[in-house]
Amino acid sequence: MFKEVSVSITSDHLPIIASFDLRIHRHSLKNPHAKLPAWHKAAPEIIVKYRNEVERSLLKLPQTDLKTDRDIDKYINDLSHILTTHAEISIPHSSYNPHTRPEWTKSVKHLHIHTIERAKRRIWMSEGRPRGMEFESYREYKRAKRQFRNALDEEHELYMRKVYNDIDKAAEVDVHLFWKLTKRRKPRSSRIYPEIRNDEGVIHTDPRDVAETFAQFYKNLYTPLEDHIFDQAFRDQVEENFQKLTNECLHDSTDIPGGQFTSIEIISAIKTLKLRKAPGDDLITNEHIIHGGKTLVGCLLKLFTAIVVHDYIPSCWKRGLIVPLYKGGAKPKDSCNSYRPWTFLDDGFFPEKPSWKKNWNRAQYEFNAEILEGLDKLETRAFDTKDSDSVTIIGDLRKKLKTRQKHIRIADSSPAGWKTVNEYQSREIADNSDDEKKIRSAENRALRQQKQGQNRRFHPVGTYKTPPAAAAGSAAQLSSSVPSATSFQPFTYQQQPFRGKSARRQPQPSDVCFNCFSTGHWKTNCPKNKSQSQ
Repeated sequence: MFKEVSVSITSDHLPIIASFDLRIHRHSLKNPHAKLPAWHKAAPEIIVKYRNEVERSLLKLPQTDLKTDRDIDKYINDLSHILTTHAEISIPHSSYNPHTRPEWTKSVKHLHIHTIERAKRRIWMSEGRPRGMEFESYREYKRAKRQFRNALDEEHELYMRKVYNDIDKAAEVDVHLFWKLTKRRKPRSSRIYPEIRNDEGVIHTDPRDVAETFAQFYKNLYTPLEDHIFDQAFRDQVEENFQKLTNECLHDSTDIPGGQFTSIEIISAIKTLKLRKAPGDDLITNEHIIHGGKTLVGCLLKLFTAIVVHDYIPSCWKRGLIVPLYKGGAKPKDSCNSYRPWTFLDDGFFPEKPSWKKNWNRAQYEFNAEILEGLDKLETRAFDTKDSDSVTIIGDLRKKLKTRQKHIRIADSSPAGWKTVNEYQSREIADNSDDEKKIRSAENRALRQQKQGQNRRFHPVGTYKTPPAAAAGSAAQLSSSVPSATSFQPFTYQQQPFRGKSARRQPQPSDVCFNCFSTGHWKTNCPKNKSQSQ
């Protein structure tokens, strides 16, 4: 509050000096329409310019060792700042448009149909927007607009035809995919949670308030609390095991378990990164690293070595984008507890180790992996000698080997084996369809063919015949009723020549007549029947 002795009083109105500390830490809401580098639109000379600027800035970084956790965090921040700054200066930018129509394809834009229509419209507007077919600018503008709309209608027809074809094929091979494609045609709201209620019961509709409510809910949810059900014994056991593991690592003579990191490992990991993927919290995409140059590889090697040596994960790597997913059912959509949090973190430098069902597939995969490592070394040497022809040949070989590795993984994981790969290579499922659907459809086709092959059997006509029934009281019937060692042996059929009808069986000496109970004839031709009729 105000103190009279410290200020000269010149008025009857005394001023009041106060300070407020509200301690409000609002959750930072990422702008979904922020402009990001459009690497697919950058020309080769622009990418070269970006690489040169990045290498020039990286060489100015301090060459001191990273000894503390603060040094590691500062080093990562400097790398991120250099990559994002030079990409912002050199690379063209584009923003995500969530309202893009599916028929707005590259074919419409590359044919300059939309560009011509816009140009004709500007000419028509510059002449005062005259109306009537007698004006040339109006006629040209309407003609260009009609061509543009016709092109959009054709692309829309192709898109809907593709959707219906995918639905038809999915109905035959995969029920889950069928309903997924069917629901894609339904219009849906862009916001899953239009309003969220906090713990006090206040309903929030503003995106920032919704994000703040979710952040506070997950903060309270993941904060460990010691209550009456807290398992202290389990906590002590975990801490004891962790301390034992730490002591074993301290007595280890090697600096890093598994050996030191190498530049070849960093380059191999960078080559596995996919293009045009969403960035993380630091707004760095895979293209920032792919086009960073050799100096960036050395900086990453230094960074990863320091992280493992000091046993410290940078704080920026622990942050991720949490996406609430509705659990479904009859749960209220205005409650934070009705949403399951999903955090997306980058795992490009941590490749998944495949599990194998067949040893020969694993051996072939590992052999090809060794060849790929050798090609990486050759490519590095070719880059140093500036041998462009060798780089092109090595790139083609690597592409073929990676395709082969993919086929080995498909064959090992599929119940149909290599038949799935053959179906996957022989026929395309649909244009511009994702690779997972192609593999699943090829696997289903291979399984159907395998099942049909197992059910199909070759049965020659007239080859096998049912044995005739033995007459009652005959030796054949009596022998079949008594168990013996030969009674369970398969019946030996006599191969008969092909004919339309089988020959009628004649009486045998062992057959018994049902009229006189004598052997050698049947009741139909019994001699006593003839004598009785006479």
